[in-house]
Amino acid sequence: MNLRYDKDIDAVYLYLKDNKIAASEVVRSQEVAPGVIYDFDGLSNVVGIEILSVRQRTYEQMKQFYSPLTEEQRGEFRKLCSQLPT
Repeated sequence: MNLRYDKDIDAVYLYLKDNKIAASEVVRSQEVAPGVIYDFDGLSNVVGIEILSVRQRTYEQMKQFYSPLTEEQRGEFRKLCSQLPT
């Protein structure tokens, strides 16, 4: 899993694969909550998660969106979130 934070727009993108996702792999996106978008591949697997307005969210608020993650990815997510600016 990889995380990219864009401070200019205050958004995080979680790549759920080890490498970045090609645009052609994402066949559908769905906003699952205000400012939280899941990207799906052709097999309906979540391949990426975008979270907007990161600095306005607590970790507790953000972790509700990690249901598609494996336990290992959840650990990485916690570690990565602790490194985000506040």
